[in-house]
Amino acid sequence: MLRLAAFDLDGTLFTSASAISPGNRAALDHIRRLGVMTVIASGRPYEVIRQVMGSLDLDFAGSYCIAMNGAAVMRCGDDAEIAGLTVTGESVREVAEFAFSQGAEVHAFSLERGLLLSALNPYSAKEFFGGLVPYTVTDFLKIPAGELFRKVLMAAPPEILDRAAGVVPEGIRRRFRMIRSLPTLLEFLDPAAGKGPALERLAGILGVAPSEIIAFGDEENDLDMLRFAGTGVAMGNASPILKGMADYVTLTNDEDGVAHALYRFFPPPGGGAPHLVRSRIPG
Repeated sequence: MLRLAAFDLDGTLFTSASAISPGNRAALDHIRRLGVMTVIASGRPYEVIRQVMGSLDLDFAGSYCIAMNGAAVMRCGDDAEIAGLTVTGESVREVAEFAFSQGAEVHAFSLERGLLLSALNPYSAKEFFGGLVPYTVTDFLKIPAGELFRKVLMAAPPEILDRAAGVVPEGIRRRFRMIRSLPTLLEFLDPAAGKGPALERLAGILGVAPSEIIAFGDEENDLDMLRFAGTGVAMGNASPILKGMADYVTLTNDEDGVAHALYRFFPPPGGGAPHLVRSRIPG
């Protein structure tokens, strides 16, 4: 019996236009009426997740959010932090020095000062989320050693990050978990971070077994979340790696893929579940 459903946002629950379709909205309302707990798991900051959910008029008061690719786990009803991980300013400076040597820019999320940028650039612009997140341009080589950050990212064209990822110094590799969240972004987080470990921590708190969890995703930063869940569903637009390891593959994010899968596992009264074409989900 599935008791908890976890969803990535971009490329999964959201369409390519960063909107939620009427079909996906109805499916979420359906499983919530059945008492299924819902978890949003995103690389976005928690504040942005809450604002986006509010702008879409979705009631997630009884839900939980995994933000910053697992660096923070929040309870949406009262904005309480359930679990959080940080890295120090000293470590952020080290990543910045390496990034600059590779021709990349840097941005990071400070607990004290919010989003910091080494310079305004098109690759970091995604983190502004349409103006929802204010930013400050700062000198990363002068960041206080004791300042705490959720994560730090290298931002550059894909070819620069492809090369840089292969020459990251061993000292940095030991102290961080690296996640390629986009072709233009390479993230550095606490080694215990990640959507999968965060979902595991939350499930332990809620008393939910992995076999009772269904998780949806489309990118490689969703891999460990789908592995942890008893039922992992990759979107039709997902990366080949994710499709290869998922239990099931549904339709794309622009074809109500989440709704199609949810209605298969949580049939509405009287049936009427949509047919899942181009899917490995049994019908």
